[in-house]
Amino acid sequence: MSDDEIVTVFFLLINTGITPPALFLAHAVLALLDHPGQLERLRAEPELLGRAVPELLRYVTLVRVGATLYATEDFVFAGTGLKRGEAVTVALFGADHDPAAYEAPERLDITRGFGRGDGHLAFGHGPHYCIGAALGRLLTGVVFEELLVRRPVPELVVDRDAVEFGHWPGDGFHLLRLPVRL
Repeated sequence: MSDDEIVTVFFLLINTGITPPALFLAHAVLALLDHPGQLERLRAEPELLGRAVPELLRYVTLVRVGATLYATEDFVFAGTGLKRGEAVTVALFGADHDPAAYEAPERLDITRGFGRGDGHLAFGHGPHYCIGAALGRLLTGVVFEELLVRRPVPELVVDRDAVEFGHWPGDGFHLLRLPVRL
């Protein structure tokens, strides 16, 4: 690899390997604090971590829109005609909350089974599938076990309505901070 390629890969790994997992962990913890019954069940049955992580990835879906793709042929999708070469964007959040694919998609259910594959599009799909997906799942499982299972439940130290979100252009709304007492 050239020096430019090494630097590019290094920055890619930092931008995709640090920020998204940190944001996901904060959003997932908030989701569990918003659903105390699910958090208590996870604490009582830590073996559910294997199901809780993909369900939280589906439920939270930080990357709301997938990479822009281009139609390779003319076709009709959901009643809309697309011509070869036109841009197509996948709404990952919409797909992860599709009632045709998930029973009660608006409900967080850490016992939800997905069958084959990830069961969600939080890591993208096909050639745009996240190269750090396995590391992300592993990291999340370790952090959740340590933070949510082995320790007392984190306590939100501000009113839920005071939790601050910020808009990141092109990337949606994310927590600016999650003040908890451990």
